Amino acid sequence: MGKLQNVMPMQRRTEARIEGLALQVGMRKLNSTRFKRCSLLNVTQGGLGLLTDNVNFRILKPVELRVDLNEQQFIVRGVIAYRQLRMEGMQYGVIFTHVPFELERLLVDLSSLLGNSVQRECNDLLLSKASNSQVSPLRRFETRYRSLQLQLKVRRSDQKNRRYYSGCSLLDISRTGIGFIADELQTGLSGEVELGLMYGNQSFSARGKINYRKVIRKGVRYGVEFSYISSDLLHMIALQNQN
Repeated sequence: MGKLQNVMPMQRRTEARIEGLALQVGMRKLNSTRFKRCSLLNVTQGGLGLLTDNVNFRILKPVELRVDLNEQQFIVRGVIAYRQLRMEGMQYGVIFTHVPFELERLLVDLSSLLGNSVQRECNDLLLSKASNSQVSPLRRFETRYRSLQLQLKVRRSDQKNRRYYSGCSLLDISRTGIGFIADELQTGLSGEVELGLMYGNQSFSARGKINYRKVIRKGVRYGVEFSYISSDLLHMIALQNQN
């Protein structure tokens, strides 16, 4: 039974753990609609440690995490890999299975800083980067394309009887997701949206879940992870990769 309490992979065990960051974290089961507030113990590029009074999360079960940072919200997916009862509550270790690009880049930068910096400098870097709206052109395993002259319109998936909202500005697109600026869609993280894209007289479709949201001066910046993308749009993106 003791072995089941810790299935933390070696990568997470040996990574430098960053503690004391100004992150607010909530955790929920995949079939739940509410996040349970947790206390962040530490975080690495591969996962994080949490403390909560909820004892119902089990080893090897998938979970979703909501990470709030300086008016930004991220949805992270992971698996419970460690579980230990403490006097203060239940301690969990979560291994990331999906991290939004923007949050991952922050963790990479902080990890590289950790070896020669005090914790206060780590927090300063995290907060300063969070307030910077520029998006790096790198995605976790692929490239984001910014030069595609695509027109974009979007609507919430629960509003199929309504017209698409067309006042969107495309930021970037890849094979797995898209970034854009729009007015408030009145949907939070994990909200599902449908996307219509135009390139000349060609039309494409996609849909996905919002996994990044930040209010900026021009509106709201969204990041959407595709759950469906039409084959012709995927082909167009693949051609960009060959150029």
